[in-house]
Amino acid sequence: MYHEHNSADFDFPFRDSTDRSYLVASIPRSGSTLLCLGLWDTQLAGAPLEYFAEGHMQDYFSRWGRTDIQGYVSRLLQHRTSPNGIFGVKGHHNQLRSCFFKDGIELHDCFPNLKYIYIARQDRLRQAISLVKAMQTNRWRSNWSEGVQDRLSYDFQEISTRMDEMVKEEQAWQGYFLERSIEPLSIVYESLARNYEESIRQVLSYLGVAEYKDVPIPPPSLKKQADLVTEEWYDRFLREV
Repeated sequence: MYHEHNSADFDFPFRDSTDRSYLVASIPRSGSTLLCLGLWDTQLAGAPLEYFAEGHMQDYFSRWGRTDIQGYVSRLLQHRTSPNGIFGVKGHHNQLRSCFFKDGIELHDCFPNLKYIYIARQDRLRQAISLVKAMQTNRWRSNWSEGVQDRLSYDFQEISTRMDEMVKEEQAWQGYFLERSIEPLSIVYESLARNYEESIRQVLSYLGVAEYKDVPIPPPSLKKQADLVTEEWYDRFLREV
């Protein structure tokens, strides 16, 4: 299995309807996993995972059988909607482009009463370094152990390439919102990291969760992955620009 969170053990009780849904629109290493796991921990905002990444989709196809996108979405809504009727999903633009946009399928036709949360990171260089390190080691979360390899090699060109890709992904999201007159709730990673509980409550309020002021917010299950290697690469990159 690609990730244990995709198993039936993490499903909510079966529902035949979803009242509200939301998309966490993100780009890699923007803090979206930190935000989404925090929302899931409240048990009031669905289970917003990266359901349209290839590895995750394969897990669910193994569980439910391969189907078209509409059928897949239907099963997700049935099993991953929290008891208060909210469903959440996280997605990068390129993932959703492959599954929806290229075929002209609109997300609001698939997900009931859809709202958008856009998460971004101010320090794009650190974001790119984080992505390169994750790609080299396969450690995508601080608690991720599957297939992890301790191999790190500084690569100026690779970091530059990932930064350029991030700019294009951000532009793609901004274009998507502009074309559809969407004003998402914007979350900045640096603020999320400093004010975690406040940020989670802000999103719950945006989603219309009545208990957002009083629900307990567990501490984050993830730790920052930035380390001395990150700082060394950061300083070296700036010297070489």
